[in-house]
Amino acid sequence: MKLLKFVTEETKTSKMMKQPEIHSQTIAKLMCLTAIVESQFYQISNNQINHDAFNKVANDLLQIRKDHEYCRESVQAVLVKALKTIQPVNHGAKLLERIANEVIGDVK
Repeated sequence: MKLLKFVTEETKTSKMMKQPEIHSQTIAKLMCLTAIVESQFYQISNNQINHDAFNKVANDLLQIRKDHEYCRESVQAVLVKALKTIQPVNHGAKLLERIANEVIGDVK
């Protein structure tokens, strides 16, 4: 969780920033989150994940997707990769439903 907090702190944006700075910070955060997903940082074992870490990564990715249209496809690709690494029986179904609701709307 310390790494995730560090990424969040180092990639903060503010309304005082110019657009190029905001874009740079957003891309930096997306790259860090992508590296975290690629490394399966939140994976404790083959069938156990750190829910707090995974939820933080998913929430951050969904927030980037919501706030920055130009990152939508990249965020979706990272989310798909993240979901492929977890066991659907244990965790993936609920997480997939939550992410699907954010990405494509209510799936009920």
